[in-house]
Amino acid sequence: MRGFLWALACSGLIVLGLGYSGDVWAMADSVAVIRVPVAIGLLVLAVWLRRPFNAAFILVIAAAIALAPIIYGMTRSGQAGPVTVYQKNVLHEADNFQPTIQDMLDRHPDLITLAEVTRADHPVLVGLAQDYPSQHWCRFKKKGGTAVASHWPKIPGSERCLTAMGVAAMQVAAPGGPLWVAAVHLQWPFPSSQSAQVRRLVPEFEQLDGPIVIGGDFNMLAWGHSINAIAQATGTHRIGKISATYWVKHLVPLGIDHVLAAGDGTIEILPKFTSDHAGVLAYVDPGKGYGE
Repeated sequence: MRGFLWALACSGLIVLGLGYSGDVWAMADSVAVIRVPVAIGLLVLAVWLRRPFNAAFILVIAAAIALAPIIYGMTRSGQAGPVTVYQKNVLHEADNFQPTIQDMLDRHPDLITLAEVTRADHPVLVGLAQDYPSQHWCRFKKKGGTAVASHWPKIPGSERCLTAMGVAAMQVAAPGGPLWVAAVHLQWPFPSSQSAQVRRLVPEFEQLDGPIVIGGDFNMLAWGHSINAIAQATGTHRIGKISATYWVKHLVPLGIDHVLAAGDGTIEILPKFTSDHAGVLAYVDPGKGYGE
């Protein structure tokens, strides 16, 4: 029995380590999804086994290394920035979009990023058009469309539908200067093709010069390589504390909707309404190059 438990512990260490190799292995981000339960399992095994002490100590250290940044991310606080972003996946709101539209109008964010927008005359875009006349929608057959909207004027000719799929972007004339806003929808990780999608998106993101704010349904947890790759390509980082925005079978919480910006910021998790995703309201600082 003891030998089996040590074999289980060694397997857990291997799984934990593999989850950090997302830059070289497509399946790694899928493995990273279970980082928290694996790390907790290692702590339980370390307490249960105890001897030899050195081996048990390694299990504790490995679990602590994995859990510490996640715990910090769940409790960290930032400073609200001057730009407000409302992110929402709207696929499953087909029967009643009005609560989401009204919530957006009541909160009056500067930028809106939408995932799974199925057509250009989507009710959310239509309902927002009077207050948010600057809109850009991109159609993607596999995952529905993405769209961005703003009450700030659109810079003519700036609209982009990134050819790697899943991203709508445009530049707006914000008070602090030209500002890119992009809506992202990534596919699920392995065995789906999120890793390949991100590899194609990175060089396209790198071509967008100037400050950028990104919101989206990333289908990946905060510590996944896919988010880090897009953040590095755009000079941004994930904003706010780690919070659940989607619940698998209404039971398992996952934080897969995120907002990225270069400076500091805070987030607020909003109601789902009739969607299966919660909204995310972020107060961000677009960072260097904005407002200077």
